Amino acid sequence: MSIDYPLRELVYVSWLAPDVPLTEIGQIVAASRANNQRAEITGLLLFDGERFCQYLEGPDAPMVRLLGALRRDPRHHRFNLLYECTRNGSRRFADWRMGYASIADERALEELAGESGSRAMQNLLHLVPRFDFGL
Repeated sequence: MSIDYPLRELVYVSWLAPDVPLTEIGQIVAASRANNQRAEITGLLLFDGERFCQYLEGPDAPMVRLLGALRRDPRHHRFNLLYECTRNGSRRFADWRMGYASIADERALEELAGESGSRAMQNLLHLVPRFDFGL
């Protein structure tokens, strides 16, 4: 996908709401893939059984709308935006409408949740090759 506009990118962590069944995760991923394609958003979602970490990239207006929707989504709580910026250049995950990996090592997201700014982004990019993402 070629781009001719700046990309907004963000990384956040959040916790699955206590009353949300794990079966909901597949529905979240499927809906995200469809919605992201329409909005020209790409990214990935990591889930360790209780905590999410998501990276998203796309045009400014759809990303602002999505960020607002994510903040209001009752399926998760303790939303913590670790990194956000606007940059020019190519997408990091151009072919991933929503890459998804379920991870067994809860320490990975716990450590990432303690980071912020560019350090959080760098640590996430360092984690990505460790997982098999379903696309």
